[in-house]
Amino acid sequence: MKLGISYFPEHSTPDEWAAFFESLGCTAAVCPIKGDSDDETIAAYRKAAEQHGITIAEVGVWNSPIADDPQVREQALVYAKSQLRLADKIGANCCVNVSGSTGSKWFSGCKKDRTPEGYRRIVESIQEIIDDVNPQYTYYTIECMPIVPPTSPGEYLQLLRDVNRSRFAVHLDPFNMLFKPDRYFWNAEFFHECFEMLGSQIKSIHAKDVVLTDELTYCIREAKIGEGGVDYDAFLSEIAKLAPETTVIIEHRDSLEEYKEELAYVRSKAEALGIPLL
Repeated sequence: MKLGISYFPEHSTPDEWAAFFESLGCTAAVCPIKGDSDDETIAAYRKAAEQHGITIAEVGVWNSPIADDPQVREQALVYAKSQLRLADKIGANCCVNVSGSTGSKWFSGCKKDRTPEGYRRIVESIQEIIDDVNPQYTYYTIECMPIVPPTSPGEYLQLLRDVNRSRFAVHLDPFNMLFKPDRYFWNAEFFHECFEMLGSQIKSIHAKDVVLTDELTYCIREAKIGEGGVDYDAFLSEIAKLAPETTVIIEHRDSLEEYKEELAYVRSKAEALGIPLL
């Protein structure tokens, strides 16, 4: 696998940006520019990444193309299309968004999102984004979230079928789906289910950890990798079944030092399991 971090270092040139990740021993990174960048800038970042052995794992969107508010919805669609064009030009493995929400918070969700109307909006928004951009290299993907579909590998598989576009694929963050006790306690088995069902369609993966807290009623919070309840041997062993160049991005740390510590942890686990890091 190709390992990287969701970190945006200060830099003056694309070469400086790529060299930063190479100095950390990373071979994957998140795209640091936006879709309104000019073609010359995009080409420069793509070239720098290639020269330093960095795969651009993802171009992020993070908005709500299904919002009830028509202005919010239209702005979200325009931005998602712009980011997908960027992903195609810069050679990213995927462009990743969430399904969004019909409500006011794109990162959360509401009851309507899980109705037939909400699901129809998700399918149609994905189709519109892909059809308008017509990417030739990259893929549009959706990150699973706890409330808005897809919230399980089965829902993701159904979404792939309903969208029915060759350039729609999977960005896997199984940690966002550990919102049920059985999934949390038997996360190794749940990871196997995710990879078994979606493996051939996975374009990039997020890595983190989660822990069940003592709060009531039931509360899962993110944790430092190695300090939560996730079976990392099982998680990495499932990734090892995919193509060797599969990108894995560690995310949601507060500092570069924390990222370095988690990089070291994942590398040590992979080495112990005999899993090569490209």
